[in-house]
Amino acid sequence: MARINELPGLQAERTLLSWDRTALGLLGNGALLMLRDVQPLGTARLVPAGAALLLAVLCALAGRRRAKRIGRPTGTVAAPTPEVVVLGATVTLLGLAVVGLLVV
Repeated sequence: MARINELPGLQAERTLLSWDRTALGLLGNGALLMLRDVQPLGTARLVPAGAALLLAVLCALAGRRRAKRIGRPTGTVAAPTPEVVVLGATVTLLGLAVVGLLVV
């Protein structure tokens, strides 16, 4: 009987699920930015919320591409592409912007 780590295709599925969880977290972050105050919406909240929405879509698309790359029967693990590094950096910047908004 094969162990769970040796079953084909599970790596791509786990990768896709983790990217989907990240995209869902980004959507939740954007929603919380929109609902933060009872005051009228301003650009200080709309821009980061829009950026969170855009990042969530890009994250979901990158996850699909990454899962396809990992699912190929090459026998090697796909190295992170530049889009993964850029998404990581922009998510970090979004987090810092949210912290800045919450402190103010």
